[in-house]
Amino acid sequence: MRRPPRWLLRAAQLVLAGLITWGLYRMVGVDLGRLNAREFARWRPAVAPLAASTGLLLAVFLAHALLWRRIVGDVLGRAPSITAAMRVYFVSALGRYIPGKLWQLTGLALLARRAGIPAVPATAAALIGQIGFLTTGGLFLTLLLPGWAGPGPALAAALVMVVLAGTMLWLATGHGARTRAALVRRFPLLESAVNVLARIRAREALLWVIGYGITWVMLGLAFSLFVIAFAPGASGSTRHLAGTVAAAYLGGYVAVFAPAGVGVREGVMAVLLAQVVPAPAAFLVSVASRLWFTVAELLPLAVLLLPAPGPAAPSESDGRSVG
Repeated sequence: MRRPPRWLLRAAQLVLAGLITWGLYRMVGVDLGRLNAREFARWRPAVAPLAASTGLLLAVFLAHALLWRRIVGDVLGRAPSITAAMRVYFVSALGRYIPGKLWQLTGLALLARRAGIPAVPATAAALIGQIGFLTTGGLFLTLLLPGWAGPGPALAAALVMVVLAGTMLWLATGHGARTRAALVRRFPLLESAVNVLARIRAREALLWVIGYGITWVMLGLAFSLFVIAFAPGASGSTRHLAGTVAAAYLGGYVAVFAPAGVGVREGVMAVLLAQVVPAPAAFLVSVASRLWFTVAELLPLAVLLLPAPGPAAPSESDGRSVG
C-alpha cells in the first residue's frame, strides 16, 4: 500500500493540533471575538516578576544542558567541555519544532559526533535525561494537583520511576549480564546502547534524578512568577500554578503530532489557569508563555553562536622604538 505524501501527513498533524487547541480554548470560555487591545492592556506584565521568571527559566535550561553533560561524562568516563556540550544541546533542541520526537535526537547525535563526542553515549544520555525529566515531572504534577484523581496518579508515577530505575540497574549489574547478552543477540544494532547501560551506577543515576527533580521545582517557581507578573492576584495559588506548567509541559510532550507541543501545551495551560485567574488573563498568559519559553531557550544559543573575539588590531605605536 502506497504511503501518503509527507506534506499530507504534516497538514493532518497541524489540523489535529489546531482542533485540539480550539477545543481546549473553548473550555476556557473566552470569547476571542470580544477581546481587544483595551482588554489585553489590563494584563500588562510587571517588569520585576517577569524578569525574575525569565532568569529562573534560563537557569532551568542551562541546568538541563549541564545534566546531559554530566550523564555523558558518567557513562563515557570523560565529560565534554562545557562550551561543546552547551552548543550541541541547545542547537539540537531546535529539532523539537519539527513534528516527531526523533528529530531532536538525530540532530544531537550528528552534532555530538562533529564535536568529538561519541554519538551513542550522547544519544543515550539524552534519552536517559528525557526519561528522568518526564518521570519526575509526572510525580511533581500528581503531588501538586492531587484533586484530579486522588493519590492514584502519584503512586503510578512513583511506580514507573521504580520500575525504570530497577530495570536500568538490573541491566547495569552482573545479574543482568545474561539479559544484556540476549538483547545483543536478538538486536545486534543495540549492542552499543546496551554497553552504555552497563556503565550506569546507582549513585550516579540517583544524582541525575535528584537534579531533574530540582529543575521541576525551579520551573514551577519560574512559571508562578510569570503568571503573577500578569495577574498579581494569583500569588496565593503558587501550588496550582506550578502544577499547571507541569501538566501543560507534559501534555505538549505527549502530543507527538504537534511540533514542540504547540497549541496543546497552551490549551492545557489556559484551561488550568482559568481556575485561578480571569479567563482573558488565562488566555493571554498561555499565549505569551510560548514566547517566554522560546526566548529563554534561544538566549544561550545566541551567546554560543557569537563569533569569538579576534586578535587585537595593532596600534600605530606598535613596532616603534622608544627613544
